[in-house]
Amino acid sequence: MHIAKPESKPKPRRLLGLSQAVIAIGAVGGLLLAPPAFGQLAFYPISPAADRALPGIVFQDGRRAVARTALGGGYVMQGARPPLFELLFEHGILVLAVPQGGCTGAISGS
Repeated sequence: MHIAKPESKPKPRRLLGLSQAVIAIGAVGGLLLAPPAFGQLAFYPISPAADRALPGIVFQDGRRAVARTALGGGYVMQGARPPLFELLFEHGILVLAVPQGGCTGAISGS
């Protein structure tokens, strides 16, 4: 007696969902790996210790605050980018590229 096995074709919905996930991950990865060496950068603390250390770190090397980020606790800064991996792994601060005008509101007195 021979039992026919069902064909295992990938469903179009699964392929569409998978391709959308790959595109989204690639876009986020591109933002993570592509902040400019100088310009507007968003600094996001990703741990409580990073939240406390963030002001002391981001204002070094002549950077100045431009605005608060749309997501809580972060700053949009203007100036030179510090080493990305040092910020992420030693301090828990994520740095992303910010398009011009991509901030929530200016910080007065900076």
